[in-house]
Amino acid sequence: MIGFMINKIGYRYVWISISMIVGIAACYALGTLWFIVSTHTGLAEALMLCVVPFLIGDAIKIVIGTVLVKKLYMLV
Repeated sequence: MIGFMINKIGYRYVWISISMIVGIAACYALGTLWFIVSTHTGLAEALMLCVVPFLIGDAIKIVIGTVLVKKLYMLV
């Protein structure tokens, strides 16, 4: 999904970052939904357990990934 979006909208830093944010949001949404269904917890509790602890690390990975994608694209 991320690669498809980047190929369609371009290889500018902002579009790469937006594509990665959309991709990770889809992962969070599906994973949190699965967690809610399988454990019968509420949305707030599921977000605190499944999303919040990973936000900082995923933000760092998005920044690093954006720079790497841009640099590698320029090499090709």
